Amino acid sequence: MNLIDIFLPLASIFFVFILGIGIISVVNKITSLVNISSFLFSYFVLGCLTTMAEISVGIHSIIDDKDSVFVGNLAGGIIFLITFLIPLIGIFSGEIKIYKSVKKDNLVYLLGYLLLPFLLILDNEVNILDAIFLIISYIVMSLKLSREDIDSEKINYIFSSNLIKKLILWTIVLFILILGLMYVSNYVVDLIVKWANGIGKSYFDFSFLLLPVITNMPEMVIAIVSLLKKQKSVAIGNYLGSSTFNAFLIGILSMFAGQVFLNTNPFLIFIFFLFMLILIYFFMDSENKLTRKESFILLIFSLIFICIEIFI
Repeated sequence: MNLIDIFLPLASIFFVFILGIGIISVVNKITSLVNISSFLFSYFVLGCLTTMAEISVGIHSIIDDKDSVFVGNLAGGIIFLITFLIPLIGIFSGEIKIYKSVKKDNLVYLLGYLLLPFLLILDNEVNILDAIFLIISYIVMSLKLSREDIDSEKINYIFSSNLIKKLILWTIVLFILILGLMYVSNYVVDLIVKWANGIGKSYFDFSFLLLPVITNMPEMVIAIVSLLKKQKSVAIGNYLGSSTFNAFLIGILSMFAGQVFLNTNPFLIFIFFLFMLILIYFFMDSENKLTRKESFILLIFSLIFICIEIFI
């Protein structure tokens, strides 16, 4: 291994982190301009924008004919966000309260949709029908979640004032940062392929375990900033939005890739995530609250699962 083989992965990780900070800063600026709910904006907008790295990795993995990489990355990202990062925030902040718009019924739909990709890959593949089902389900769920919270007056105010010029300017800046993120992430796919070949792991297994940690760096930055600024709703909204958008992207990218075959044991992954989602649902009390103790329990199970995946 020469210096370039060491430098490029480190440089890729560094620039993904820096670009993620830039994207988050611009999104915060836009949020302050339009004055909308931080949770809803984080769920629908920030959740989508922070998956730009995953989109880029998915595109490059399809081009390189390594389709299982994007499925592993997106599926691993869902588990990483829900069963690892959210419990960490709960531990360090004391408790997590889901925004009041996510009612009990909506929470069931949301958690059920997060489980859907893992149910569909039990046959070790993602076909066109699976992809269509994921896409339609995402649209239906998003409409249900946002139905009572869409404010047409705010939309009219934005377009009838001089805010639109500022929004266009910041949108251009955001677009440039996203392009940079997509360019840098090309090195990540090459890294996954080299390492997977070197250790004898399948592309799915390796991208499932390692790649989400890299491509979810923007989400990790959000966690740190939200804890420092005591704005947990931003991080939680982002994580729920990003994880559901990951499932949606599995459907979108699979439409372009065609039939995606996986080389893994999806049953253990499905059972673990089903168990964790059931725990999360029953841990929520009438106030939709996750305590520090409950977060710690979730994190312990998550670490046990990671150890099993790595060493078995």
